[in-house]
Amino acid sequence: MLQACQEAAELGRAEAALLQLASLQTKCLEVNIFQYNAFISALRGKHWKQGLDFWASLRQWQLQPDTWSLNAALGTLGPNGGNCGWAAVLALLAQAQKAQKAQLADVVSFNILISSASTSSGGTAGKGIFSAHNKAAWKVALAHLQLLPLVSLQADAASLGPCISASSRAGRWLQGLQALGTCGRIGRFGLLADLGSHNAALAGGALAGRWQQVFGHLEALLCAFLRPDVVTFNSCLRACETARQAQQALKTLKRMQILQIRPTQISVNTVISACEKASQWQAALGLLAELPRMNLLPDIISHNAAVGACSENWQQACNLFEALLAAELCPDQVTFGSLITACANAAQLDRVDALLEDMCERSLQPNLVIYNSCLNACDKVGSWQSALNLLDQMTIAAIQLDLLSNSSAMRACQKALHWRVACQLFSQMHGKRIVDVFSYEAAIAAYSQAGKVPETLALLQSLPWPQWVRETPP
Repeated sequence: MLQACQEAAELGRAEAALLQLASLQTKCLEVNIFQYNAFISALRGKHWKQGLDFWASLRQWQLQPDTWSLNAALGTLGPNGGNCGWAAVLALLAQAQKAQKAQLADVVSFNILISSASTSSGGTAGKGIFSAHNKAAWKVALAHLQLLPLVSLQADAASLGPCISASSRAGRWLQGLQALGTCGRIGRFGLLADLGSHNAALAGGALAGRWQQVFGHLEALLCAFLRPDVVTFNSCLRACETARQAQQALKTLKRMQILQIRPTQISVNTVISACEKASQWQAALGLLAELPRMNLLPDIISHNAAVGACSENWQQACNLFEALLAAELCPDQVTFGSLITACANAAQLDRVDALLEDMCERSLQPNLVIYNSCLNACDKVGSWQSALNLLDQMTIAAIQLDLLSNSSAMRACQKALHWRVACQLFSQMHGKRIVDVFSYEAAIAAYSQAGKVPETLALLQSLPWPQWVRETPP
C-alpha cells in the first residue's frame, strides 16, 4: 500500500496518492515522517498544490514536520506555483515554526526559494510565484539572501549564484555586485561565492556597459586568487563592446593569452565587434587575419563585424564580402546591411542597387535600416527616381517610412531640381508630423529654386524656432 502511494505521487497522481494515504489511516496503518517526506519529495517540481496538501495533512497523522519535510514541500513549488501557493507556504512555515518552537528552515530551504525567484525572473513562462510578469522577483531573491544572517545561517555558492543571475537578468547588475561586494571588492561572503556567481555579476555589468566596474571586479578576483576563466573574460570583452572601448578589448584579449586562457570564437568576435563600434577597421581586419593562428576559423559573425567596421572604407568592405563568399560562407541580412551602408556612405549608388538585387535573389528581405541606407545613397547623388522607387518598394513590403526615409528622398528630389515632388513629400511628412529642421531646409531650398517666394516665406514663418533652438546642443 505504501509503495502504491509513492508510485502514484511519482507519476504526478497526487489525488490518488492522498486517497491511498486516507485508506492507510482507515486501516489504522502507521506512516512515519520519513515515508511521508518521501511522498512529498516525489512531487518535486510537478504539483505544488498537492505537495502543500501533503504537508498540511501531516497533522492528521500526528506527525511533526522537520527540515526535510519543509524542503520537500518547497521543492514542489519550482517556478510554477501561484501567488496563493506562496502565501500558503509562508503560512504553513509560520505555523510549523510556532508549533515546533524551533527553526525548521536551513540554508537549503532558502536556496530553494532563491532559485525559484531567480528562475522566473529570467523569463519563465506562465503565471508562477515568481513569473515573468512579476518584475520585482529579483528583489525577492535578494531579500531571502539578506535574511540568512538574521536567522544565523551562512550563505553559500548555491545561495549567491541564482540571486546574482536574477539581478543581472533584470538589469539590476549593481545589486548583484553588491551581493558579492560593492563595485569591485569581494564582500562579506568572501570566497564562498564560486566563479559562476562572479561571472553572473560580471555578465550583468557587461550588458549595462559599465566596463570600468566590470574590470574593477576582475582585478578583485585576481587579488583574491580566484582564477578567472574564459567566461569571465568574455563578459569583460562584452562590456568593452557595449561601451565601445576597442583598445581595452584588445588589451584584454592579449591578457587572456598571457594568463594562458585560450580565447574562443565568441571572444575574438566580441573584440572585432568592439572595433566595429569604435570604427577601428584596421584593428578589426588584423584580428580577422589572426583567427587562423589561434586555431579558430572566421565565421559569418566575424566577417559581419569586420564589414561593419569598414563603414567608411567601401572598397575594403567589398573585399571582405568577396572573401566570405570565397570561404563558402552565406551572407545574411546583417552582411548586406553593413556592406550597403559602406557603399552608400561613399555614394556608390550602382553598387548599392546591385547589392539590393543580390539580397532579393538570395530571398533576404531588406529592413528599414537597409532601405534608409539605400535612400542615403540616392540623396548623396541626387537620384530622385531611384529614391521614389525605393519608397514604393518599402510601401509594398509594409515597411513604415520614418523621418530618415522621407527626408533622404525629399533631399534627392530637391538636389535633382524636382521641387514639386520634394514639396509633395514634405507636405506628406508635415501631415504625419515627422519633420525636422533638415526637412524644412530641403523644402525651403526646393521652393527657392523654383522661385516660389510666398511659399518660401510661409515655410520660414511656420518654423518652430524656439523648440529647435532649445534642442540645439551648446
